[in-house]
Amino acid sequence: MDGGSRKRRRGLLVTVIAGATIAAGTGIGLWATDTGPFRDAYCWGTWQEHGGPGLLGDEPFGEPGFERHSTESAPPAPGRPQATCTVEVAASDADDDDHGKVTLTYGAVPAGAEERRKWISDYLHGSATPLPDGVPGLVAGDRGMIVLPAACDADGRPVTVTMWSDDMVIGRPASVGRMLVDAANQLMKQAGCAPGEELRMTSPLVKLAEDSELANKPLCRIPGLTFTLDKTIHYREQVGTVGDGLQTCSAWYGTRNVVTQPGAQFVMAGEPRMAALFTGLPEGADKGLVRARCDGRETVFYGDVQPGLQGHGQPDDRRVFQNFVTSVSKRIGCGATGGETTR
Repeated sequence: MDGGSRKRRRGLLVTVIAGATIAAGTGIGLWATDTGPFRDAYCWGTWQEHGGPGLLGDEPFGEPGFERHSTESAPPAPGRPQATCTVEVAASDADDDDHGKVTLTYGAVPAGAEERRKWISDYLHGSATPLPDGVPGLVAGDRGMIVLPAACDADGRPVTVTMWSDDMVIGRPASVGRMLVDAANQLMKQAGCAPGEELRMTSPLVKLAEDSELANKPLCRIPGLTFTLDKTIHYREQVGTVGDGLQTCSAWYGTRNVVTQPGAQFVMAGEPRMAALFTGLPEGADKGLVRARCDGRETVFYGDVQPGLQGHGQPDDRRVFQNFVTSVSKRIGCGATGGETTR
């Protein structure tokens, strides 16, 4: 998923899922829309061939000879905020194993606390950069996320459009961002919750200041984020975006050759739709989630320490979270202290 923790392959298998993971018995049917080469438009007209990075082009593997196949559900609609489209792109040569996987999702964020934390870990990871032009979301070369307007909310939870890749780079983050914006605009129209003006991405992305690196003290160079690190375990960290409305930090661990286990994540979110992603999670300093009013806007401070780092905070995990809130709120000119939730 992040630099150093996910293997890459050249090929592309595209799986587009609009909606939360489809469980058996939901009544959402799948119907094949293409069993041969791709048509010019696919996934309910969301994307056009020749309209984006390699997976949409004539030579997705850098050379001719490939096949595309698609299966999709009914599109999202008012009262049905989820849908599924699966697209496979594979080399025509039976001896060539070029393939990959991408998943585009339209649907409400997970309801369960653990599932939501995992979702936040994936899409608000430190290796993702914010979208420009006021679009509430983040992208990286292998994934992306946009939070849709409140009019699209379902079951009291924000609805998002996400892209996710297994084992491959979809394209440059800017290309992933444009694909994601196109998908969000199309799917909101079909779901009946599109705003008066479409989302637009015309400005360049701001590149993250640095790549992932060995974890240090303090973590992500945020004062007070201090953990005792086991010398037998390989830890890495990613200083993410650092802005007045959003700050991210991720850490993970494993062996020297395979660093894949999530260790900790810290997020400050002051933009209303980004802050809405945390609604419904248990709140309080002991649960790693507090809110404060900063410059007249509600700001969320979030910390999630996974088993590999739990109990390693100095002097303890709760104090580390409070230090995060104090340090970041001081940077953005807010008086939060990591105490109980402030409304």
